[in-house]
Amino acid sequence: MPYDAIAIDTQTVERNGFHFEGGLLEQLRQFKNGPVQVVISEIAAREIFKHLVGKTRVARDALLSAQRKALECGIIQESADSPQASQIDIDAIVTARLNTFLKDIGALVLRVDDVSTKELVRRYFGAIPPFSAAGKKKEEFPDAIALLSLEHWAATNDKKILAISGDKDWEAFASSSERIDSISDLSEGLALLQQHVEQAEATIQKVLAEIITGQNLELSQQLEQLLSNEVSGYSIEANADSYLEVEAEQVDLSLLNHELIEDDGRFDFIVVQNRHDRIVARIVVELQVQAECSFGFSIYDSIDKDYVGMGSRSVTIEDTFEAAILVTFEGDAAEMTFDISKVEIVDAPGSIDFGYVQPFSEPDDESEYEPPEPDYEPPEPDEPPVPDYEQPEPDEPPEPDYEPPEPDYDPPEDDPSRPA
Repeated sequence: MPYDAIAIDTQTVERNGFHFEGGLLEQLRQFKNGPVQVVISEIAAREIFKHLVGKTRVARDALLSAQRKALECGIIQESADSPQASQIDIDAIVTARLNTFLKDIGALVLRVDDVSTKELVRRYFGAIPPFSAAGKKKEEFPDAIALLSLEHWAATNDKKILAISGDKDWEAFASSSERIDSISDLSEGLALLQQHVEQAEATIQKVLAEIITGQNLELSQQLEQLLSNEVSGYSIEANADSYLEVEAEQVDLSLLNHELIEDDGRFDFIVVQNRHDRIVARIVVELQVQAECSFGFSIYDSIDKDYVGMGSRSVTIEDTFEAAILVTFEGDAAEMTFDISKVEIVDAPGSIDFGYVQPFSEPDDESEYEPPEPDYEPPEPDEPPVPDYEQPEPDEPPEPDYEPPEPDYDPPEDDPSRPA
């Protein structure tokens, strides 16, 4: 193995999302107490701290904003345990996270005390890497101090360092150094430090072939399930065009299909960790996903000098893109018996294009409000009482027995009405 140590810079940590607890940065743990030493300059450590403080502050503000909105909408209730801005000590949180990370990977932090001021000045005025002949050379001082501390440690301890950095100044410095080599991609750097990597690559090639041909149905199902879960939790931004101002909410992804990228029978992967009971590989895949996002629309009111809401709608699309996933195979490499224990997306597009969004198109399944049913049962109307005795039949009405009275006088003789 040509290298005795691996070094990372601020850019490498930032490109990997400050994800100390997973992904490629977590793979640095394999070197703790091993033959390869992880080293980091004090300058890089301080820069990582500074950038992480800013990132954590943004996360805190987003949390508190979401909490306020949830309270306003009745999603949560006010509680004494709810976090307050004054109760969140960002510096303490970042310090604890960074210290834990450095401890977990067994990192040796190289102090800048032994950096030669004379060498630093010589390089600055001589435009010697990492200082350039043109540009803002004063901004290159941190890189110069960090690299000179690595160079001094390597020379003092007779070590060879593999530095992981995409910075052109680091690359220029390494090109003229006998103690430091530079590479931009962390996964490729990890692969260079593996022992017996050819055997591990042959093993993973065979396992992946069994997965796509269906010979190992169990591993295929494990990969699909874990990848589906990872896609569902992947954070991605939405891009959209509209004739109104448009603001996107969170994008929800779901996996429709995936394919392993293959070229002339060789899958696109890199082994980043190789042990007798575990192989971790960075594998390139093609993902077909369904993406759903809610968009809010507004228009600027030039009179009130403010934006007026114009409603919102949810849009669903399908998209396909390449991504790199980190797959952990655990088991017996000699017997070729593995389980997939972990799948992580380590490289994928940061945004997805929803195209032109029509603000007033209604979704097919529009939510409607149904008023609640009354929470009581109205009483049933009373039934008329049933008599418990026989009612008598009504009497027949009597026949009229009225006889008109006889007249009380005798009509005269000549009266025509007098009977003969």
